[in-house]
Amino acid sequence: MKPVTRSFGLFHVAIAAAVAVQALASETYDAELSNLVWLVLNWLMAVAAISAVVFSYMRWRGADGSAACDSISPRVLLIACAVLLVLYFEQWSSEFGIGTAELSSFRRTMWLFIDTLFVVVNATVGMRLLRGR
Repeated sequence: MKPVTRSFGLFHVAIAAAVAVQALASETYDAELSNLVWLVLNWLMAVAAISAVVFSYMRWRGADGSAACDSISPRVLLIACAVLLVLYFEQWSSEFGIGTAELSSFRRTMWLFIDTLFVVVNATVGMRLLRGR
């Protein structure tokens, strides 16, 4: 299980870094190329959002399967992962024809919030997986 956990840890850290760079750089180059990069990243972000919830839930449950964890940190991370998952898939579903074709000011702000939350949550999950916690 350790190699799988480390692999997912590296995946989460790498995708968090890629989203951070793309979020900052996407306005500085061609819009068509930027949209293509986001198209690829969105699928990877979907996998990362789901696996972040799974690994956070596993950490919250603990090794013995009980949810009686003394620390609040696993609960907060699980809640943050769940919020990210709901917001991400709600926003991403609008890209498939539900809602307006152009990004409204509110949707742009939501994407900025989601991208920021995504980087923080997935970097945290990735680092915890790499440390084996």
